[in-house]
Amino acid sequence: MGTGLAQTTDAAETVATETATTASSGQQLDTVEVTAKAERPDVQQINAADIQKMPTRNGGITDLLRNNPNVQLSDTADSGLTAGEITPERISFHGEKFYNNRFLLDGLSNNDILNPGGSISDITNSVNEANPAATRIVPGHPEAFHVNAELLDEVTVYDSNVPAQYGGFTGGVVDAKLKNPDLKRASGRMGLRTTRDSWTRFLFDEGETIGDDNADNPNQPSFTKKIYDIALNQPINERLGLRLAYNRTESSIPEVHPGLGHMRYTEERLAETLMLKGLYQHDGRNRFTATLMASPHSGSYWYNNTKNGEYEIEGGGWRGNLEWFSQQDWGRVTSMVSFARNTNRIDYKGGADMWSWNVTDDAVASQFDWCSRPIGNVTSMKDCTWAYEGGIGELENQSEIWTLKQDYALNAFQSGQAEHRIALGWEVELGEASAHRPVTTNVYTANRTTTSTDCLYCLPGVIYAPTNLVYPSHHTTVDNNHYAFYLQDRIRVGRLEFTPGLRIDHDDFLSDTTLSPRLAFNFDVYGNRQTQVFAGLNRYHAGSMLAYALRRNMPKTLSYSGRAPGQEWSELTPRIANNSTNWDVLELKTPYSDEFNMGLAQSWGNALWTLKWVHRQSRDQFTMREYKDAEGYSYSYMSNEGRGQANTVTMGISSLQARQVGDVAIGYSFGARYSSNKSSFNSYEESIYEASDLFRYLYEGQIYDHKGQIPPFDHNTPWTSFLEISTDVPKWRLNWTHRFNYTDRYSSHVHTFFTSCQNSTQPGACGYYTGRVYDFVKRDYKRALTLDWRINWQVPVHGNQYLDLTLDVLNVFNSKVGGLAGYSQNGTNSTVSGYKTGRQFWLGAAYRW
Repeated sequence: MGTGLAQTTDAAETVATETATTASSGQQLDTVEVTAKAERPDVQQINAADIQKMPTRNGGITDLLRNNPNVQLSDTADSGLTAGEITPERISFHGEKFYNNRFLLDGLSNNDILNPGGSISDITNSVNEANPAATRIVPGHPEAFHVNAELLDEVTVYDSNVPAQYGGFTGGVVDAKLKNPDLKRASGRMGLRTTRDSWTRFLFDEGETIGDDNADNPNQPSFTKKIYDIALNQPINERLGLRLAYNRTESSIPEVHPGLGHMRYTEERLAETLMLKGLYQHDGRNRFTATLMASPHSGSYWYNNTKNGEYEIEGGGWRGNLEWFSQQDWGRVTSMVSFARNTNRIDYKGGADMWSWNVTDDAVASQFDWCSRPIGNVTSMKDCTWAYEGGIGELENQSEIWTLKQDYALNAFQSGQAEHRIALGWEVELGEASAHRPVTTNVYTANRTTTSTDCLYCLPGVIYAPTNLVYPSHHTTVDNNHYAFYLQDRIRVGRLEFTPGLRIDHDDFLSDTTLSPRLAFNFDVYGNRQTQVFAGLNRYHAGSMLAYALRRNMPKTLSYSGRAPGQEWSELTPRIANNSTNWDVLELKTPYSDEFNMGLAQSWGNALWTLKWVHRQSRDQFTMREYKDAEGYSYSYMSNEGRGQANTVTMGISSLQARQVGDVAIGYSFGARYSSNKSSFNSYEESIYEASDLFRYLYEGQIYDHKGQIPPFDHNTPWTSFLEISTDVPKWRLNWTHRFNYTDRYSSHVHTFFTSCQNSTQPGACGYYTGRVYDFVKRDYKRALTLDWRINWQVPVHGNQYLDLTLDVLNVFNSKVGGLAGYSQNGTNSTVSGYKTGRQFWLGAAYRW
């Protein structure tokens, strides 16, 4: 099996497939695969055949990494609370933050550099939906394009001893290759894969209920998911071919807003990729590949129980690139040029004025026929505290990046007793980013009654707004260019192989030039590749995040208060709001991570055993700090004071070849991980979104102003393991994959939002603070064993035409597995267990020719 950790070659040492032509006759020879001999026992490589056999949910790239013991999925992955979502799962390598990984498609960056640490869930919960502070920069995702695995030919994953050709990360590297046109024959595929709530079991504790479609419930008890794909491959001649592919993943999530007269609204999620790829094999030494792809994703939402509360979030973009591979007498060179545009946008259909009407007064309540914040279950406006109306406008962030790069791999040469294989390359990224709020956003708080019928910003004779938070319109543009050069030499002396390397990066935004030394060792103990000891000392520097540069030029948020019913806001003197942040980042340095690792790879019979320890130390990480000005107002700024440390021990066992038992071929892969992570910083966006003048946080008897001040909860499960068994019956054209997953007991936290700190479960920590809080309460989860299946049956139709039928049964045992604990509103919602999804069925069918 190729799905676990197995021996593979460095990406820098793999020679691409070429079609040779004799010089004398011009006769075309068969395509030949040429691969360097140096093998990496600690690198995961997944090919297209492996992908077809894997049990998956939404089919994203990170969905394929569940059987890599060095990869830790977010604790929110597979959550029963978000069963209708389709966003790719976030992953962590060795305790590093999920937004500090490097994703590549065909050798080019697929990272969202605008706001990769942002999360749509941060602004779609019932608190932040109307909080413009949460959308100064529209949330993105670590992956700019949400590409389905059906479009991929192979995926290579580096978690340690990462070659010098890769930079812009402190976690790991996920290098995916899109399928190339096949020059031999025309072919195609049309497929559909689906699941829904009626095919899904939801798990909860005794005394809890799954809840209904109520928008205030934190779960999604109703949903339907569908994944469509179509691919057409057409050779034009023996040297030129085209491949056209389209993939569409969609989900519909109906919900009911009881505060709006039980209005029904169906939220939508959509991720699409349209790709046209051309390949021209000029001769046996030169190949050209051109790719044009569009990959947008979007979601429609309705702010809970809010009048005119519909909004939409969009992301993704398009990319065009050209690659030239050239094999020369002295080695080979790969040259690439590309242009990519990525756009993140949020648009509230209710406009740019958000109203919070206080309706606790009976006379005021009689003027409203909707309720956004009830006291318990609303039965009349007398049970209501607030009625919300409108939206917070439109905000768009966009990046445009030109990339030019070359990678050289020189032929091996001998120097004394040493064999050298030198690889070097350079990369230039010319980037521009913009943030655009076309209309000023006003957040009015109407909580004063009035008898005046000539009032302004009011409901005449009833209530008016004395306060207003103003987020000025703006159009901010920044340029950020990035330059990189790397050099490495893989040196072999007898049974010892070591690879020194150096990567140099310069980032215009931080005006920082970084040196990332790499040094990897491999010792073949007996000279037969059966017993290998490997180790490494490496430094990795983080990539660029233009969100910081954009914020630096944004106007401050203004706060108006104390307005009389007949006054204009212009008659008042505003102050800078407490949730404004100082983005003077000229003194910031590029975060980095130092790594030491060592391991042993042993081939016994038909199995490769791997044991590895990785130690990481994160330094100069971005974190939030506060200060007060002379007038006593609090401000926040970014610093390099974040620190982290992680130790990961992994063990892997993989069959080198499938074992034949009668008509059945059986392969297996086993992995186990123990990790211990410590960090003095949380995700950078969590500190930014949830500003101290809006609400605070209760954790273990203490009150905090920012979420970044409390320990991170995610990617923190200490013990996990898996066993994947693939059974193939060729004469039946049947494959059945079994994946067992074990999670040890661990702790998470249930977080509940309270409008008053004194009503929380930790009132003793409130002191004089009486405002809104998130209350974090520790929750222990038991160990769990789950089983996932994928059954793939290929039914012959005619000639080279087949019908592929797939059945995925996830969590076959319907086991309770803890996740990142659930969210509750005012302690009234019942679904707060935070368990992962129970048994779920996915059905798929595809016609291939």
